[in-house]
Amino acid sequence: MDLTASERIILHISEHWRAADAIPELTQKGIAAGAAVQRSHVPRNLKRLISEGYIEVAEGRIGGRARRVNYYKITEAGLRQARELRENLRKIKIAHGGVEMTVADVAAEFAISPLAVALGIDEAGRFHPPVMSLQEIPGLIEREADIATLARWSREKGSVMVVYGAAGMGKTA
Repeated sequence: MDLTASERIILHISEHWRAADAIPELTQKGIAAGAAVQRSHVPRNLKRLISEGYIEVAEGRIGGRARRVNYYKITEAGLRQARELRENLRKIKIAHGGVEMTVADVAAEFAISPLAVALGIDEAGRFHPPVMSLQEIPGLIEREADIATLARWSREKGSVMVVYGAAGMGKTA
C-alpha cells in the first residue's frame, strides 16, 4: 500500500481529532509509532503539513506532568483531506484469508482503523493482522499453560478467543 508519510500522519492524527488536550499519540513520538514513520522524518512532514494548513501545533501537558510538550491537532482542512484519503483507502481490495476483501471490510472484521489495515499489508497485497503482545503480569501464579495458549493463539490467524471460567479464578488478570 503506497501511502506517503504525510498521508499516514494525516490519517493518524485525524483518528484523534476529538482529543481536547495533549495525549501521547499526538506528540512526535506517538505520531511516528502510530503512522509507522521514522521518528526523524516526522518533523519535516509535520512542518509541511502545517504550512499547507492541515495540521496545527499546540502546547500542553500529558497526564498531569509538569513539563509542557508540543502536540499536533488536525484542522478542518486536514479533516477534509483525511476523510478523502480514508474513503479512497476503504475501497481498495486486498487479499485476506484466501479471499479478496475491501480495506473497509477487513477494518470492520478486526475493529481497527483503515490506516492500521494499510500498515498491515505486505508487498503482495495480503493483509497480516496485528499481533497481540502479552505482558508479564506480576503476581499471576500457576498460569504458565494458560499464558502459553494465549501466546500461541496470538501468533496464529485466529481473530477471536474466549476466556471463560468460574467467578474469582483470575479471568480478567
